[in-house]
Parts: sequence; structure tokens; C-alpha cells
Amino acid sequence: MRFDASNRLFLIWVDEQDFEASWKLKRSVELLTRAITSYVDNFDRTRIEKMKVSFSHKAKSGVFQAISDAVFVVRS
Repeated sequence: MRFDASNRLFLIWVDEQDFEASWKLKRSVELLTRAITSYVDNFDRTRIEKMKVSFSHKAKSGVFQAISDAVFVVRS
């Protein structure tokens, strides 16, 4: 069983016109680049404390901590 407590940045694609086709947005390099660039340009380091997530794992002892956030890539 693999386990990794690394930091994560989730990309969530949403096509407001066709929700079922949202997965196709990952092919849109322009839309993805715009969303990631906006996230990086507007990143506020003071928010890091609020982004920390503590969790445990059934096969490992101890409490783990990671930094996690999400970027919503939306086509309307």
C-alpha cells in the first residue's frame, strides 16, 4: 500500500454549459494556463496556515500534515 503526505494542489474543471463534458477542459491549455497563472499571481502566503490539513492513516501511526488547495477552472 502506498502512502504519501505531500502537499497537494487540486485542479477542478467545471464546464457550466455542459457539466458532463467538464473533463474535456483539461485539453484547453489556454484556459488552464490562465487559471494557474491567476492562482500563482494572487497567492497570499498568509493563507498557508488555513490551508493546512491534519489527518491519520490506518496503516501508519501518527498524525500527518499537508498543505492543500484547489483551483477551479471554469468555462461559462
